[in-house]
Amino acid sequence: MLLKGQKPAPTPKPKRPWWSRVRYRVRQTWLYAFARPRPADLAEAQRLLGPQLWKVFQQQSRAEQAHALRVWRRVQDLGGDRVVQQAALLHDVGKRNARLRLWERALVVLGRALWPRQARKWAQGTPRGWRRAFVVATHHPQWGADQVRAAGAP
Repeated sequence: MLLKGQKPAPTPKPKRPWWSRVRYRVRQTWLYAFARPRPADLAEAQRLLGPQLWKVFQQQSRAEQAHALRVWRRVQDLGGDRVVQQAALLHDVGKRNARLRLWERALVVLGRALWPRQARKWAQGTPRGWRRAFVVATHHPQWGADQVRAAGAP
């Protein structure tokens, strides 16, 4: 029974079957390894970002640029305003501080899935050694926010 003004608890999303999660990760790996940004998308993103933020965007790897452009297109489809679209294009720029290799990305995904509490501990400290991937994965959003703010983003 709900009290006046009380909202019902949200229904939890059902957990996707294991094969669906594996398929998602295989696709994600494939896109990271082989996706390249289309010149038309890059030109449109350049106009949206302006000169300063475009410089920041270009410092990402080509695979990260392609990923950012896919996220950006999804945000456009959902009706995101200019600032949200810029955020979509720049959401992973903090990864440029310490580029992760494909095996390091896989290590983070597996570590977080199998040992989530331990993975949070591994993410503390400086990005060195095998723990480097966990530190970068955890802290790149703040690093990126600092970089785009320094470049003039709202």
